[in-house]
Amino acid sequence: MCVDSSLTPCALSNLTATRITLALGTLWVACTVIGVQAAGVPVAAESTAGVIQNRAQQVQANLADEQAFAKEAGADAFRDTPGD
Repeated sequence: MCVDSSLTPCALSNLTATRITLALGTLWVACTVIGVQAAGVPVAAESTAGVIQNRAQQVQANLADEQAFAKEAGADAFRDTPGD
C-alpha cells in the first residue's frame, strides 16, 4: 500500500483507527447475525455496542486532546527556560 508521505503521524493514526473500527464493526455485525456465542453468552450484543461506542468516543476525544496539546506545546514561551 502506498502512503502519502505528507500525512502526519496523527493523520496516519486516525486512518489506521478508522480502518480497524470498520473491520471490527463488520465483524461485530457478522457475529450478531450468525449468533456467535462464547460460553453460552452472545459475543455481540446490544450492551456490547454501547461499550464499543463509548470506547470509540474516548479514543476520538483522546486524539483531539493530543492534537490540542501538541499545538499548545509548540507555542510554549518557556520551552527554552532551564529547569531548577
